[in-house]
Amino acid sequence: MNQLPQFFDWRGELGRLAYLRKVIQRILILIVVTGFNLGLSALMGIEIDSTSYIAEQSSLISVAALILFVPIDIRRLNDLGVNLWWIFVIEILTLLPQPIQGSPQFPFYVLIVIVPNLFWAVFMLFKPGKEYREFLRQKE
Repeated sequence: MNQLPQFFDWRGELGRLAYLRKVIQRILILIVVTGFNLGLSALMGIEIDSTSYIAEQSSLISVAALILFVPIDIRRLNDLGVNLWWIFVIEILTLLPQPIQGSPQFPFYVLIVIVPNLFWAVFMLFKPGKEYREFLRQKE
């Protein structure tokens, strides 16, 4: 029972490798939640195809991802020494609805949502944190 509060803990810092490990864990949990949702939908007799599932269930997946990923993002931002308000910008971009692929709005969506999220992921994963900065200070 002690693990549950640590799973959603917002305090502290998280290094690069620990962040990567926790992201992979949460992606696997999100896949399980999505699979469970698909299984329940199939048991209830709801017809499942890719377009209807994404349109109807994207809010559930977005909220689950928000609950799972915000705590580790906050801990990683604490380690990086970055203002925590940046997470709201990224999460608001993530929650924007995706237009139909091939529509005139899709390139704009890619430019405004997908590209910043890719830069954010690379920044969060590869920028050195406090532990590395302390190592460099001690080396001098």
